Amino acid sequence: MIVFDSVTKAFGPKTILRGISFECPTGKSTVIIGPSGCGKSTTLKLLLRLIEADSGTVRLDDQDVGKLDRPGLDDFRRGIGIVFQSAALFDSLTVWENVGFPLIEGSKQSSTEIRRIADEKLEIVGLAGTGDLYPAELSGGMQKRVGFARAIVCNPAVMLYDEPTAGLDPVTSTVIEDLINTIRDTTGATGMVVTHQPTTIFRTADQIVMLHSGNVLATGSVDDFKNHADPAVRNFIEGRVDEVTTAK
Repeated sequence: MIVFDSVTKAFGPKTILRGISFECPTGKSTVIIGPSGCGKSTTLKLLLRLIEADSGTVRLDDQDVGKLDRPGLDDFRRGIGIVFQSAALFDSLTVWENVGFPLIEGSKQSSTEIRRIADEKLEIVGLAGTGDLYPAELSGGMQKRVGFARAIVCNPAVMLYDEPTAGLDPVTSTVIEDLINTIRDTTGATGMVVTHQPTTIFRTADQIVMLHSGNVLATGSVDDFKNHADPAVRNFIEGRVDEVTTAK
């Protein structure tokens, strides 16, 4: 379980998070939503400790992320898979080398074994037989799926998705959303998904957390949000984004 407990974060005079608290249940996908600049991606960075919380704690089970020493933090991060908004692939490496890169850099396994694992993960994301291609030979959606394969190559306990369907056409978005669900169901990984895409919200969420003005405005299931009475929640869900900031 991922737990944010009274977490605050400011960048200079601008306060982003004002003591937020929420939990991401084990083995479930929690989707973080809210207007631009509300701190959605900041929550992912805080969990990875790419930035430090000003106060409060971020925990994974009983592990206080803020108290990990450098070796402990490195071990902690190895248990987390990350899917970026862009595919973030290395153009000079083949597809299988991109997928196996975390193992190439961080393990003592042979090249043959890493290739086997990479091919296995590529099959999971529907890209069997593409290992010897280069990223430039793949479509944008296929490159995104390579990013998914790389994210699960170390069998992580936690998966983080930062705007995974941004800029994709509806068909490709559906493929990516299905992958998020497949990874949750087949690996049992706890997921945090940052997105503003309605289909991604409703098709991947076991739980939704909405941030607003530095606070947690609402938490609940998909049905809770579809029938929510708060005008800021309604405006966001119905796509009236300009009205979200004036509703509270």
